[in-house]
Amino acid sequence: MLDDVDAFTPFEGRNGQLYIGRAGALDLVELFGKQTSNARLFHWWKTFERRGRELKRRGIPYVVNFAPSAHIVCESALPDDLRGHLRSPVPALMKLGALDNVTFIDSLSALQNVACEWDVYRKTDSHWSHYGAFLAYLDACRQIRSLVSLAPLEASDVTFTLTRGYGDLSVFMVPEGPAEYFPQSHIADRRAANPVKKKIVAARNRLLEFSSGACSTSALFFHDSYMTAQAAFWNRTFGRSLFVGITSRVFLDAVDSWRPDIVITEMADHRLFLPPQDHEPWTFYDEFEGDYVSPAGRRIASALLDLRQMKIASAAEAIAGIENEAGFDSHHARIAAQILVSNHAFERAVEMARLAVADKAPTASQLWIAAYCEAYNGNPQAAVNYATWSLGKDSDNAAFASFLASLLIGLERWSDAATLLENITPRLSDSPELWRNLEIVRTARGDVTGAAQANLARRALLE
Repeated sequence: MLDDVDAFTPFEGRNGQLYIGRAGALDLVELFGKQTSNARLFHWWKTFERRGRELKRRGIPYVVNFAPSAHIVCESALPDDLRGHLRSPVPALMKLGALDNVTFIDSLSALQNVACEWDVYRKTDSHWSHYGAFLAYLDACRQIRSLVSLAPLEASDVTFTLTRGYGDLSVFMVPEGPAEYFPQSHIADRRAANPVKKKIVAARNRLLEFSSGACSTSALFFHDSYMTAQAAFWNRTFGRSLFVGITSRVFLDAVDSWRPDIVITEMADHRLFLPPQDHEPWTFYDEFEGDYVSPAGRRIASALLDLRQMKIASAAEAIAGIENEAGFDSHHARIAAQILVSNHAFERAVEMARLAVADKAPTASQLWIAAYCEAYNGNPQAAVNYATWSLGKDSDNAAFASFLASLLIGLERWSDAATLLENITPRLSDSPELWRNLEIVRTARGDVTGAAQANLARRALLE
């Protein structure tokens, strides 16, 4: 549902309907109840714009399919003081305008006012039921068929039976909430899909690949947990399908590796309350293809979870001597280096980073962490070299560009910094960090008007 959330604080509406109140530090009732920041929505709009442009350059159509939250679909069951006061941010995003090569799909209309014997959302869970997922799937297929060839399931291919179970919200009720009966889908054998690849890695990330005889079209999905109930429909709709989640990012390195006919982002509407995460210094390999199974991999997975929960000392303790563990490789060294530099063990971090880039073909992420460690260990020229190589490996990720820019600024290499930023910032215009660096450089070079324009562009993306 929401990344790195260990617990929900649910509340109950009418007829036993449960809703998320808080998810970690995120208060969904408050966020749905107030107007979403124009800057946050504009930041997402610019991110979708860049994704659409980059995918068009690759000849691939892009679809963003929003899954509406129960707060919006099941509005009639909300408590009296909330009914009529919660709003989805999706319509406001769409009012910002159409984008080239981006198809927005809001499944809300397909799920509201459905007269049938099955509930479209679970009562004790934060997601849609299999039946609701199927209705949203059919609605999306109607819009996607104009972009690529596909073979949608028909109503006759899918049947539903009631199943008893507990949802992800009932277990957080005090006392624990009751079980419920919900519709479970069953797909006819004639529409089978065959698993090709399954990989479960750290931090709840999964990579699933399927093949079917449906058609020749391939689809790459970046998704959150709403896809759990929908994947069985989609993997029978395309000839090849790859599911990458849980993530709200589009990894262009994965797109370039897999070369799909269409890219589809499935994301819950409430993810628009959080900032986009495309420009983080982690590659697709780091997140979804690295080894977390070997003895070294299992240790690094545990340490990575500690790192993401800001338990730095615990993470550093967990990786002590990891280079001597069976299965240790450059991927593990990259994560270990980040943990060590976060723990201010700079010399040890440099040693680990150099192991990370010892491969014949180090990734952009591995080169970035080498630059980062060298910078903090007082070796700026080595940092610039590694950062330059990192950006050369992946010029679509602003994390690599902005770090190189910050190094050049720190060294007062204003001409080099200007050449970099004036060329790359317009292309990666959804990065506040690049605009901030460009403002600094333009100011240093006496371009007052240009600096003011960069400042406005940065502020437009921020709260």
